[in-house]
Amino acid sequence: MTLTARSWALIVVVSRELLEDGQNVDVQLRDQFARAGALALDQAVLGGNGVPPTPLGIANSPGIATLLMGPNGANFGTYSGTGGSYVALLDATLALDNNNAGTITGMILAPRTARYMAGLVDGMGQPMRMPDRLAAIPQLVSTSMSVAEVQGTSSNASSILLGDFSQVFVGMRTALQVSVLSERYADKGQVGFVIWMRADVVCARPAAICRIQGIIP
Repeated sequence: MTLTARSWALIVVVSRELLEDGQNVDVQLRDQFARAGALALDQAVLGGNGVPPTPLGIANSPGIATLLMGPNGANFGTYSGTGGSYVALLDATLALDNNNAGTITGMILAPRTARYMAGLVDGMGQPMRMPDRLAAIPQLVSTSMSVAEVQGTSSNASSILLGDFSQVFVGMRTALQVSVLSERYADKGQVGFVIWMRADVVCARPAAICRIQGIIP
């Protein structure tokens, strides 16, 4: 496996007055920088397209199992034809079992998808019970899972990633760093902050991951 460090950086410029007069501004800024870096890393790890300087994320890694909801996307009810169920997720676990993927350590999904799943009901209008096999899988909800993927004629699709995520390696060449540019913007009464990170991601065993692709509302 080869990991190539990809760089991510941004510059934030603030006024000296804000830094001098505001309370805990420096601490708050650094907290936001950390959040921005974490979000950028999540987006790259999960859905990076591999076009430099963006890493190739899990969803686009060759060799992972893929389950299409339909040529133009579908929701769980349309996919199964039973008015809404967990058939698509069960089919994904079957694909992983056929690949001898081992323990499914989690499923990562967009908030919209999580909301839809939580609202599934049976024929009596009662909340639909999730099969034990699926209920045992931790659900990790992330806004880094896009809801604007293109699937055929649909441009509002999303995906679910599930599998053994111990087979996904994230290499941090340079952990998130914050440098202060105290002179560059001094003539304007400002201070700059440079946020910098270098990392890459690789699927050690792509067959241990499955992508359910083309989930639409």
